[in-house]
Amino acid sequence: MTSNEVKINSYESAIEYLRLNPDTHKPDCDAYSLIEESLKKIGTGELARASLEDTSFSFVVLRKIRIIFPFLKMGSVSTIDLLRVDELVMFAYYDKRIEAYEVFFDLGANVGLHSLVTASIGAKVIAYEPDKEHFGILTNNVKLNGFDNIECRNAAIGIANCDVQFIRVLGNTTSSHIKGEKANPYGELEEFTVRCDELNSQLVPYKKSLLKIDIEGMEARLIQSISKSNWQKVDAFVEVGTMENAKLIFEHCKSMGIKIYTQQSGWLEISDVSEMPIDYKGGSIFLTCLQMRWN
Repeated sequence: MTSNEVKINSYESAIEYLRLNPDTHKPDCDAYSLIEESLKKIGTGELARASLEDTSFSFVVLRKIRIIFPFLKMGSVSTIDLLRVDELVMFAYYDKRIEAYEVFFDLGANVGLHSLVTASIGAKVIAYEPDKEHFGILTNNVKLNGFDNIECRNAAIGIANCDVQFIRVLGNTTSSHIKGEKANPYGELEEFTVRCDELNSQLVPYKKSLLKIDIEGMEARLIQSISKSNWQKVDAFVEVGTMENAKLIFEHCKSMGIKIYTQQSGWLEISDVSEMPIDYKGGSIFLTCLQMRWN
């Protein structure tokens, strides 16, 4: 694969390429690296413009719909850094399949990128974000884009309805988490109490739900908490954070009859725990009791 064969000059063209070529989603393939480099160039241009104007930027990702997004620093990363290959891979799936779901749950919504993208193509969205600062930006982004199909909830999502302690990692607030769910958080930290909603009961009213689970260390326990009856009507993209969580998720899915498809295999169904990603570098996994479809 050469740079001449991968011609990416916008987020929209990157998603179109990914949508048509699922085999290029593997993080270790040449095309993935070339797309990543193209996105860095696109982001550098947006960063220069946003830094000069100190304002928002806009982009098209799906179906010619333009999304307005603020330029913000979140410790060592910015909102432009959120538009990486792995996110665009999921956007490509949304474009093909979102109509198959009654609701999209954005669990760990951050400032709302996935919520805005899915809402822009007609999805009913429920977005959970426990960090009060991120939640404020999320709600403002929804208003800025004029969406009335996103319900924003300033809460964590978990295995019980309760209050929990939340850790904000000031050096990289995208790494903030429920206390105890990540070992040895680094740098300057803030701690405060947030509400936590039980996920299982939130799924009951809907006939078919798609989840995006990016909850910084708690993914295994959350997946284990979903009832077998709910798994019959739920699909989920999950970012796996540790080897321990990878093993727990694999063993639980095997016992429940849940199929695991991995980005690092080009979305093949896996049959052995050694095929699981153990951190974000391996991309996402997709969980379903049916089959993962790209059409």
